[in-house]
Amino acid sequence: MRVGAAVAAACATALILAGCSAPGTGVREEGPARTESAPTPSPAPSSASPRKVDPVEIIKNDPTVDAKIRKSLEPCAGDEYPLDVSYGTLTGNDVPDVVINVLTCQDSFGIAAYVYREQGPATVRPGGNDGESGKDLRESVSVDGRWYRNVFADDISPVYAEIIGGELEVKKQVYARGDKVCCPSGEEVITYRWRDGAFSERARIHNDYSKSAGGVREEAPPGPRPAD
Repeated sequence: MRVGAAVAAACATALILAGCSAPGTGVREEGPARTESAPTPSPAPSSASPRKVDPVEIIKNDPTVDAKIRKSLEPCAGDEYPLDVSYGTLTGNDVPDVVINVLTCQDSFGIAAYVYREQGPATVRPGGNDGESGKDLRESVSVDGRWYRNVFADDISPVYAEIIGGELEVKKQVYARGDKVCCPSGEEVITYRWRDGAFSERARIHNDYSKSAGGVREEAPPGPRPAD
């Protein structure tokens, strides 16, 4: 016991002299140890909730959206519209971009997917003389005094868009001849990255859905939806 106590005391002394951290503390040290006391870091600002927008107003008033989609957009029950909305950084804007998926009421089948980018306050209003920026805003929609420009659109169903790792991921289900609506043969997963003021395709993956025993295709959801 005396030997164990002496060893423990020696180890503690060695740790103090060497300036090392005891193992198992969960603290990772990087770089050489500082001799002076480090200043207390300022607490990181809490992530505020994104400013919500009215997706119904955007879709119905956006002249770039197909007229059939705008006209057919009606609530499924009460004031609940078949729209999935997500916010995130895709275009490097100061405020989050808005991704809107238009679905069917009965089976959440993806009809169209759009991405909207809020125009900054310095953007010239319609009729301005700033060339491209004025043109961009004339093709935008105003919601609650703010202007949003449609920077991505895919209205060839079935389609669903999500924000994955700061990039836009679009899933398009593939149907072979004889496939039922519930059971596509596979899907295309297309990843887009914002570059030079527009989205460009970065990657494309094709997935074939497996078949269960007896030749019956495993049912796949007609329109992928993010978890609540």
